[in-house]
Amino acid sequence: MPITTAFELPKTPKIKANLAPRYVLRLPDDAALQLVASWTHTSHLFNDLKNSATLERLSTDVVDASLTYQAPHDHWELSVGAKNLADERYLVTGFRNNGVDFTSGTFNAPRTLFATLRIKS
Repeated sequence: MPITTAFELPKTPKIKANLAPRYVLRLPDDAALQLVASWTHTSHLFNDLKNSATLERLSTDVVDASLTYQAPHDHWELSVGAKNLADERYLVTGFRNNGVDFTSGTFNAPRTLFATLRIKS
């Protein structure tokens, strides 16, 4: 099958939008509490040049969130959060070999929780 301009470019969504509001609450003694939520929408895309249906990624909506406590005088901070809160699963990469009728793909990471401690000098 020849590749023509009728095919969509691989890994190129028509729409990708991100909204990431941040709220900072100032606490006594120059400490702070920061809440961040992030939403990313990506319209459907194909993971290969031939636009194989088995390698199509449907549109996705991914939500991340974190909460950070910043100690007084900015000496240290502790963050906790989650990426991909809804555990959205989708193809990240894909390969199709028609000669041997073989298709492979890799999925995104599942919901991930994290904690980070930063000490500043």
